[in-house]
Amino acid sequence: MRFMQSAADIDARRVVLAGQSLGGFATMAATGERLPGVVAAIDFAGGHGGSPDLHSGEPCRPDELTRRFADFGRRAAEGGHPVPTLWVFTENDRFIAPRFQERWSAAYREAGGLAQTRLMPAFGEDGHSLFVKGNDLWQPIVDDFLKPLGFPIPGALAVPPGGTVAVEDTSALPSDGRVVNGYRKFLAAKEPRAFATNGNHWGLATGDDAPSRALAFCDQHTDGEERCRLYAINRTVVWSHP
Repeated sequence: MRFMQSAADIDARRVVLAGQSLGGFATMAATGERLPGVVAAIDFAGGHGGSPDLHSGEPCRPDELTRRFADFGRRAAEGGHPVPTLWVFTENDRFIAPRFQERWSAAYREAGGLAQTRLMPAFGEDGHSLFVKGNDLWQPIVDDFLKPLGFPIPGALAVPPGGTVAVEDTSALPSDGRVVNGYRKFLAAKEPRAFATNGNHWGLATGDDAPSRALAFCDQHTDGEERCRLYAINRTVVWSHP
C-alpha cells in the first residue's frame, strides 16, 4: 500500500484494501493498523488453512481465528471512525464454510469494527475461487459498497447513441437461439450491464467497464469470424440491426 501511495497517479488519501483467502485475513489485519489513507477494505473468503479434500469447509483453528478477527475489529475501532469493510463469501467454499465467515465477521463487528457481509450462492465446484473466476458476480456487489463512499464506477468505452429498438424486444436479435438465450440473461442482469454479439456468439458482462468486457467475452469465441459489436448497454439498444 505504501508503494502504491508513492505513485503520482494514485490518490494516497483514498485507499481501498482488498484480499482473498489468506489475503482477506491480511486485509482485515491491516484495518487494525489504522494505516493513513485507508477508507475501506474488502475481504473475499478470508481465513487460513483448511483441506478441502480431507476436511471440506473446515479451516485451521477457527476459534483462534475468531479471536484474531475480534482483535482486528477492536484495533480498527480505536479512536473512533473504523473503516467500513465488506466480507464476500459463498455457500460452497470448500476451504472455509460460510458459518465460519459469519462467526468471524460477527466477532469483528462486536469488537467495534464495521462489517457488511454478503453470502453468495454456490459457485462452481468450490466457491473459494469466486474472486478469481467470478468477477461478473461479485463486481456489482463491490460497486454498491464503494459508491456511497464516493467512488464512481469507471468505464473505458464511450456509450454509443441508442437506436429505435426497445431493449426488451428479442425479435430484433438474430434467430440463433443461443444468442437469444444469452440476451435473456442480460435482461435479467443487474446494471451496469452490457451485451455484445456478432450474430452467432454473444458476450455478457456486468459491473465495472461492462461494455469492453462483454466484447472481450464475445470475441473469445469468434475465432476468425466477424468481430463482435455492442448490442445493448443497460436499458438501451445501441445497435439496432445486428
